[in-house]
Amino acid sequence: MNEAIAALADDLRRRPPRVLAIGASAGAVEALGALLPPLPRALQLFAAVVVHGPADRRSARPELFAPRCALPTREAEDKLVPTPGTV
Repeated sequence: MNEAIAALADDLRRRPPRVLAIGASAGAVEALGALLPPLPRALQLFAAVVVHGPADRRSARPELFAPRCALPTREAEDKLVPTPGTV
């Protein structure tokens, strides 16, 4: 197992990831508020935050976090092309 982890770490050093995926429950606003604002503007990752909630309405989270984050925030839509440096 340690060899597999070492191989993964080596691969990540050679080919940095392009997506940061974060999964959370609907009550994770406080945790996301601590995690997202420190992400630097120069981050060259697409940060995908997946939070379960009602499917029949849009989330207010992008607007809630936008003033506190260095990175632009938006809600995902069908056929959205992930853009580095966005949440």
